Amino acid sequence: KGYHEIRELRLFHFTSWPDHGVPCYATGLLGFVRQVKFLNPLEAGPIVVHC
Repeated sequence: KGYHEIRELRLFHFTSWPDHGVPCYATGLLGFVRQVKFLNPLEAGPIVVHC
């Protein structure tokens, strides 16, 4: 008791996905994935994807 573990959570929201179907081009999604990888440190836990 008395020990408080600090955890950090980062939420990324890709807002360009259409309600029905898929994006016309992959460039926006690929840029998003690149940005998430850049901002997620190597020592961080796994990335969770929720559709």
